[in-house]
Amino acid sequence: MNYIKKVAELLNVEVGEHFTLHFKKEKRQIKNFYLNEEKGLMIKTGGSDVKANSSFVEGILTGALEIKRTRKK
Repeated sequence: MNYIKKVAELLNVEVGEHFTLHFKKEKRQIKNFYLNEEKGLMIKTGGSDVKANSSFVEGILTGALEIKRTRKK
């Protein structure tokens, strides 16, 4: 069973919607993350879509990273 839609709902984002991860302690952020229904947490970097490192997932789950939704234009 695929839980990506439920995870997106828990994180208050839409599948495919780009968002920013904010590193609370370091006061920095990385943009262009999104959830892909087949591949999981992805990041768009240098024109390519890459599967995000599991440490980002861990950071989201433990609260070390905060999701900031990207404003729609």
